[in-house]
Amino acid sequence: MPWMITPYSRNTDFTGPLHVDDKVRIFHERTLGWQLDIADACINGREFDGKKEGPITHSGYAVLQIVLSYFEMMAKMRDGFVGTGKSGHYFREGVRDVAPFSKTSAPQSVVEDLLNILYLSGRCGLYHSGVTEGRLSLSGRIRETMRYDGVNKHLVINPHRLVLDLRVHLKAYVDQLQDPANVQLRENFERRFDYLASTDPLKK
Repeated sequence: MPWMITPYSRNTDFTGPLHVDDKVRIFHERTLGWQLDIADACINGREFDGKKEGPITHSGYAVLQIVLSYFEMMAKMRDGFVGTGKSGHYFREGVRDVAPFSKTSAPQSVVEDLLNILYLSGRCGLYHSGVTEGRLSLSGRIRETMRYDGVNKHLVINPHRLVLDLRVHLKAYVDQLQDPANVQLRENFERRFDYLASTDPLKK
């Protein structure tokens, strides 16, 4: 019996053992269609049948809950991590890979403070309390994705821009995975993908 394994593909769209490129396609379609597209539609609206729908007012915190798992997921994929746990480590590594401050000459102490705010006040706060805690707040009024107040040690996130940044990052990662020359990256991805597939509730 056919069933949907991504928002766009059924199990019957694939025959025989999955090739790494099939796995990349599945990962891409799931991450985009079940996570980033949904978050984008909530916070930025979408075009449907030629008409603009949304955005949903006050959806910022819900959107942050949807997308903050992206960082840990991506870092574990890049590393080929097999197992559970080490969430704090991989969350921070994922943020380093995505966030613009990781590509600047910001002092290491500032970067570490930002990572801790995102993990403790953002990821843990949202998943444990339903809202961000402590030194993290949301605003659609800042132009950049993240703005750090070094005096008050407070981080502001623009969820409208964050979702767009993650979409760009995902495309770049998938482009790398689709290049056969990136042997180690593809091996790491496949190792993590296969581990997750072994307990995938959609794998009937």
